[in-house]
Amino acid sequence: MASNPKYIIDRKPDQLTDEEIKSTKDFKKLTYRYQKATTPLYKTPLYKYKYRKVFMYLLIIALVIWLLILFTE
Repeated sequence: MASNPKYIIDRKPDQLTDEEIKSTKDFKKLTYRYQKATTPLYKTPLYKYKYRKVFMYLLIIALVIWLLILFTE
């Protein structure tokens, strides 16, 4: 074997304390973290409902910038 292996396998892993084990047994906390991690930041897109004005302003600003770039060349 090489003196500097690519992968190091820890054959004697550290033992978990009782507090660490109890913290992972909290199912409500686990499901809350899962829901928070999997749901998108914005549940409704910008072009729907109350964000229509914001979407239109952003679209107009992008159009103006595109036209400025197009005609200044």
